Amino acid sequence: MHGTASPGKHAKLAELGVDRAIDYRRAGWWKGLEPYDIVLDALGGTSLRRSYRLLRPGGRLVAYGISNLQQGETRSLRTAAPHALAMLRGFNLMDQLSDSKAVIGINMLRLWDDRGTLGPWIAPLAEAMHDGTASPIVHAAVPFAEAPEAHRILAARENVGKVVLVP
Repeated sequence: MHGTASPGKHAKLAELGVDRAIDYRRAGWWKGLEPYDIVLDALGGTSLRRSYRLLRPGGRLVAYGISNLQQGETRSLRTAAPHALAMLRGFNLMDQLSDSKAVIGINMLRLWDDRGTLGPWIAPLAEAMHDGTASPIVHAAVPFAEAPEAHRILAARENVGKVVLVP
């Protein structure tokens, strides 16, 4: 299993069982990689096209967690549109058929209230959490009164895992 992260997070990836940590900020990081069966992409934008090119025939690209079209404080059609178009450019059914590859998108916010769809996906994870074979990765538990600090950690991308607000 390979994973992408900034260099300061590579040791944590190794601790979590990642065989090869890749610095996605390094120019040309994708060069020389063997094709993958599955690529999980939470970044979106031009990253999706690159992820698609990393698939072998029969491979699957899963795009998830891209609920915000624009990072940062300001969101407007003018700033979000180029990002949204970058995600869509280069993906059409005929290419996927020709390449024998598939792109799958998951928007958990849209599925949150759809227990019929979400339930079967969550049940094995809930069971693994209950029996201890899986556990959440919590970077920090921050008191609710210090919520701005939690936001700062996330905005600075200092976290490996979740930042949880606690009473």
